[in-house]
Amino acid sequence: MARHATKTSYKSGKEHKYWNGGTSDYWRREARIKVNCPKGLIVHHKDGNFRNNKLDNLQIMTQSEHVGLHNKLRVGYKRKNTLMLNSLNKVLELKKKKLRHIDVAEKLNISRSTVKRCCIYLKKEGKL
Repeated sequence: MARHATKTSYKSGKEHKYWNGGTSDYWRREARIKVNCPKGLIVHHKDGNFRNNKLDNLQIMTQSEHVGLHNKLRVGYKRKNTLMLNSLNKVLELKKKKLRHIDVAEKLNISRSTVKRCCIYLKKEGKL
């Protein structure tokens, strides 16, 4: 009996029996493949969630354009990520209904820390 992997005995990625969700590198590679990104360009995830590889969430750009985009998102010394910017109105609506952070995070499929940062920002702006 052969002791090495063959084409039929080894599956990679989601097909592997020990699949555990993948790393950020895995999902970024998947995004590059999905949009057929040329060498030298990068794929930007508009909502900031690298696991969301829907075509309407992906944008091909140069490294300098990408850095410029993220520099625009800076607020003082803190950086608000794209995910937070896109989630602010949705978080505001749900928090006005007196939902807990964890419930808001589950409904919007974002992390609790993002919800917390949104709430802090909204309180500073006087909207919450």
